[in-house]
Amino acid sequence: MKRLRIAFQILLVVVVTITGVRFALGWTLTSVEKYCPFGGLETAYALLTRQRFTCAAGELNLALFLALLLLTLLARKAFCGWVCPLR
Repeated sequence: MKRLRIAFQILLVVVVTITGVRFALGWTLTSVEKYCPFGGLETAYALLTRQRFTCAAGELNLALFLALLLLTLLARKAFCGWVCPLR
């Protein structure tokens, strides 16, 4: 199980790195920020206070933040143990 968790974390780092390099080289307009769940917190605040999304974050960030929050509540250490490579 430990090897599977480490493999999953390495895969996550590789995918984020590839996305960042593709954006830096101009091959795509999709930046790493698009997949940041913590941008959802900013989005939720803007949505509640100004009834609109911020320019940097949008629906995907909000959905990722809510999914992360739900995962944390249901599976407790699932994010820190499986997804976050900075353990």
